[in-house]
Amino acid sequence: MPLSEYDTHASLLADVIDRLGDVLSVLMAQGGGKPGQITPAPRPVTGVERARKRMADEKHDALVAEVNAAMQRWDAAHPG
Repeated sequence: MPLSEYDTHASLLADVIDRLGDVLSVLMAQGGGKPGQITPAPRPVTGVERARKRMADEKHDALVAEVNAAMQRWDAAHPG
C-alpha cells in the first residue's frame, strides 16, 4: 500500500488484524496446539526506513567480511 493511501483507518485495521492473530495464537496454545508464527499486517515503508535498513545491511556485510578476513589470517598463522 502506498504511503499516500495509508491513513488512520488503514493503521487501525492493521492493528486489529495483528491483535486477531494474537488471539488466534492464544486460543491454539490453550487448546494444546503449537501456534505458528503470526506475520504482522503489512505497513508502508518510508524512504528513511529503507535507507536505515540499507545502512544496517552494509555495516553487517562489512563486519562479516572483516571477521572472515580475520579467520583467514588466523588459519594462515596457525596451520593444522
